[in-house]
Amino acid sequence: MTKQLSDSQMVEVWNNGTGTVFYKVDDKPKRVWDLPDSMKKIALGELRALVNMAGGFVLLAEELLVKDIAVREDLSLPTTIEMMLGREEIESLLKSDVDALDSALENTNGVIKDKIADIAIKNKITDTEKMEVIQVHTGVDVYNAIKDAKEEAAVKEKNKSNNKGIK
Repeated sequence: MTKQLSDSQMVEVWNNGTGTVFYKVDDKPKRVWDLPDSMKKIALGELRALVNMAGGFVLLAEELLVKDIAVREDLSLPTTIEMMLGREEIESLLKSDVDALDSALENTNGVIKDKIADIAIKNKITDTEKMEVIQVHTGVDVYNAIKDAKEEAAVKEKNKSNNKGIK
């Protein structure tokens, strides 16, 4: 039985990028997701209008994430698992085997690849094989990015402790 979809149906739409995402459709208010992984409920009719605007399809396919398969099919968005990876799925993927990570990186878009690299750095992954696979697909040197972040944190902490006595 196929799910009936109506323009008034509210759809969870996630910011799947690493920064702010926004759009404006006709007379509707400007929609802004300031934070990665934030979610808004948007009427399906508005998403149908967005997908038909210049740049709207790419925005919905890459920067924003709709997890509902029926809605994705209605909007003609890709429905493969690799094209629907959100933060939770990426964190699970980073804990899985290197072949699964390699396959996902091989079959996803650039925005999700960047997000995988970003989450790998923030989670300070230690598996060098996974670091290498991420670098091959994204160009991001995860090992050195983690090392640089640790050094920056140490410098900030040192400066913070040095400034405590100064008034």
